[in-house]
Amino acid sequence: MYRFMAVVVMVVCFAICGCMAQQQAPTYTYKPAKTSTPYLDAMSAPIPPDADYGPKPTVAQAKAAFKKYFLDRAKDPASIKFQLEATEMIQDRHVSFDGETTYGWRYIGKVNGKNSFGGYSGFEPHFIIMRGTKAIYGN
Repeated sequence: MYRFMAVVVMVVCFAICGCMAQQQAPTYTYKPAKTSTPYLDAMSAPIPPDADYGPKPTVAQAKAAFKKYFLDRAKDPASIKFQLEATEMIQDRHVSFDGETTYGWRYIGKVNGKNSFGGYSGFEPHFIIMRGTKAIYGN
């Protein structure tokens, strides 16, 4: 009986030890990230002193363009609320992912709208970049 118990204990010990065998960690090769893309090159380039930002729009034109830009893209345009307190615009540039740079005027405001569940999500800061009286980019 004791021999049988000793054999069982040894088999269990070998089974447990076999489960805890060290596995070799996989090896990874490091590939450096691509350090140059058209977008990164354009963003890191200095703004030329003769960049054409277009005519500076009035604050009233900027507010109207801001509202139009976000109302056109809203799921529920009737629920959109705005806080447009900015009274000044700054020169800025928009760089697309292919590296194309467009210069214009930035106007900042806050937008609140209903989400997919029907509740308001809270005012969040957004901006548009304008050329003349038209918004060419927004976020």
